[in-house]
Amino acid sequence: MTVIEVVAILILVIVVMIIIINRFTSKSTNYHFSCLKGKVKSSTRHYITEVKSKGGGGYVSGEYGGYIAPPRIFSTIHSKQEVFLIDNQGKEHCVIIYNEEIPLIESYEISFYSVNNKNNYYCWAAYKNYSLETSNTFITKEELLDLKIINKPFKIVKKWLIIFLAGSFLIPQFRSSKNDFLLILSIICLLFVWAIFYYWIYCGIRDSLFSKKRISKINSELYAYMRTN
Repeated sequence: MTVIEVVAILILVIVVMIIIINRFTSKSTNYHFSCLKGKVKSSTRHYITEVKSKGGGGYVSGEYGGYIAPPRIFSTIHSKQEVFLIDNQGKEHCVIIYNEEIPLIESYEISFYSVNNKNNYYCWAAYKNYSLETSNTFITKEELLDLKIINKPFKIVKKWLIIFLAGSFLIPQFRSSKNDFLLILSIICLLFVWAIFYYWIYCGIRDSLFSKKRISKINSELYAYMRTN
């Protein structure tokens, strides 16, 4: 390949990459908020202990002995609070909150706020207790990751990496065959794969470096929503 062909391919890769990045990042938001207001009917809290083990194992040989390493045990306690409330239309709702202890008794007036993704899957993110005049947000990064409101850093399917590496050898092979159609087709396919690969790098860097900033932005928008709802 000549220098001009290499430069042309790099320029096309950059252009396609910019188009794809703008396509996915020009959207205003991929989430919205909603509010559930009502009067508490009942509230119960449970604690769940999660136990995990890591490591351990070894080997035993009759002739040379061996060793056995004990596993390490980890335990985490999670709280689960179930709140039944009746809204202004008389309909009953059950709100389940994890790892957040909200002081509630029967007849308290309260609003729960959720963060919803574009498919209307949601997680509870805040509350406002009118009876006690208290409020708080408890949105977590893990919940935003589950809703795909923010992306996991460098999350990629292995096949894209394999295609990217394999595609790097396509152009020289087709160039040697002097088949212009195959050469053009390989360039188009490779540009597409490169664009996805570079966009994945962009998303990984963005979400690993700026995830705290994005969560703070969501919290600020949520507080603004709570003031008017």
